[in-house]
Amino acid sequence: KKMKFIFAISFCFLTAVDSFVSDVRCRVSTARMSCSRREYFEKSALAFVGLTFLGSREAQSYTFPENIDYTVMKQKFGEKVKRASKLLDDLQQDLYEEDWDIIATYPNAFRSLVPVFTKYTDAAFPENDEVSKSFRVALRYEVGRLFGGVERLRRASEAKDRAEAEGAFAMISIALDRYIKAGNLEMIYAANGTSEKDSLPPLSPNLNFVPPKRDPPKIWDEILMVAGPDKGKTGKMIGQENLVSYDETKIKNAVIKLDKNEKGYREIKVVPYGYLAKIIK
Repeated sequence: KKMKFIFAISFCFLTAVDSFVSDVRCRVSTARMSCSRREYFEKSALAFVGLTFLGSREAQSYTFPENIDYTVMKQKFGEKVKRASKLLDDLQQDLYEEDWDIIATYPNAFRSLVPVFTKYTDAAFPENDEVSKSFRVALRYEVGRLFGGVERLRRASEAKDRAEAEGAFAMISIALDRYIKAGNLEMIYAANGTSEKDSLPPLSPNLNFVPPKRDPPKIWDEILMVAGPDKGKTGKMIGQENLVSYDETKIKNAVIKLDKNEKGYREIKVVPYGYLAKIIK
């Protein structure tokens, strides 16, 4: 019980640190972010503290309560939660085409899913023990971040600001990915409840890519991971995080949507920009 309690507190604290640093340090954007030199050092310190004491959240495996029938949860909420992913897939295409009339309809479509996230959070973790309480807090936090991105998208669509809209898209994608992982919902993406590993297309041995320094990937480019724990995987770059230092501006991290994994799920990752290369077709 003591270990579960420690895990729960650590999980919530790291969720808050990770999300706060991500939002405040440099907002996920596709074109521009500005941070003063003072802000840069303050927010870098926050990131350092979080990572030093609690480690990387993406590398952490979640310990879920054993008394939950996830099969029932999947059947009741699975398809409803997947609607949000489908909306993001459609939004991605509309952003690429800059169809502002259609883009303006997405905020209300996302807001219609508020009851789904709320009910799943309460139904999946109904107990009053510390672990369940902590998961509810973490999931509600991610829902708040998701709908913060939705509001950002609404403002961007009104202004027809592509860079801001793409930044909102990346923000929503990250929050939804973290909600799905924290809620143990990755399984809903597997076909008929089974693994899609055998149905995934093999990586082409003739895959060509451009060295990152010669032609850095841009938003919507198909990419190959050339470094890090996901080396060899493919996906799409959907956002970027800029670091504005005292004398220069450069891309620090890239937001990527990986191709389907063995569960049939497309993970969202925030990785160092140097880890990916643009695929040439």
